[in-house]
Amino acid sequence: MNKTLLILLLTPTLSLGQLKDFLIGKEPDLESWIKSSDSQQAYELLNSEGHLTGYILLKDSYKYFHFIDFDADGLTDILYNGSGGGESRVVAFFRNMGDQYSKVYEVMGKLVYVNDFKPYEPFSFAVNHYGCCASINDVFEFYSPTNIGNKFTYQLTNKIAHISGMEFPKGEFVSPIAFKTINPEYTLRIQPIIDNGEPYHPDYVMPGNVMAVYPPGSLGTAIATRTDDTGRVWYFAIMKNNIDPIKEILFTGYNNEASYYTMGWISSRYVEKI
Repeated sequence: MNKTLLILLLTPTLSLGQLKDFLIGKEPDLESWIKSSDSQQAYELLNSEGHLTGYILLKDSYKYFHFIDFDADGLTDILYNGSGGGESRVVAFFRNMGDQYSKVYEVMGKLVYVNDFKPYEPFSFAVNHYGCCASINDVFEFYSPTNIGNKFTYQLTNKIAHISGMEFPKGEFVSPIAFKTINPEYTLRIQPIIDNGEPYHPDYVMPGNVMAVYPPGSLGTAIATRTDDTGRVWYFAIMKNNIDPIKEILFTGYNNEASYYTMGWISSRYVEKI
């Protein structure tokens, strides 16, 4: 997918509500989707068809199999939301084809959002894919359903990298404010304070709480604001990365190689609203 098309798809306002649910720690409501609580039966059905080869299931893994109709076609499908054998959790979708199940999608990460249940609307979701092996790079990914020619699957429609342990807004959300950077080098930070001391994490050679440095003309969207003790107004922003950062400590994650936006705190002093 080319970068221009990706930028058109990954528009922060398209899923701002979903992103806010994740930022404030709202737990996804799977219960409204679940059609049966017989997780053991769901497991046995998938296992009998050979779909669970390669999964390392723990003693309590059965409870993470759920009967839901995720494609809204009237047939009961199966969702798995649990361990996949590695550090990360796995979200996997097994579609009911009438006489057997077919795995239509799988993604690594903790489930952090699902849409409200409506009988005629398919399931959409978001994960926070946290880093492997003590990495502090996390990626928020939102997936939308697509069904063309009865080939149901999911596609990535929003991807935003951030740092594990980042300070998120505490409810100071505002209507989106579009801006661009002006200064030759402008920093995106993990907290709404200026810290240029020891690196936040020993694995990254970036001072203090700096996670990225942007050149002038870099575009962003502020979705929350906070004023610090000095009177400085900070934006909690989604940087569109229309221009590559001068340097950063983030990467694409492990689910895919698609480009990403970045979220963090940026001072509003030397940015221009657009």
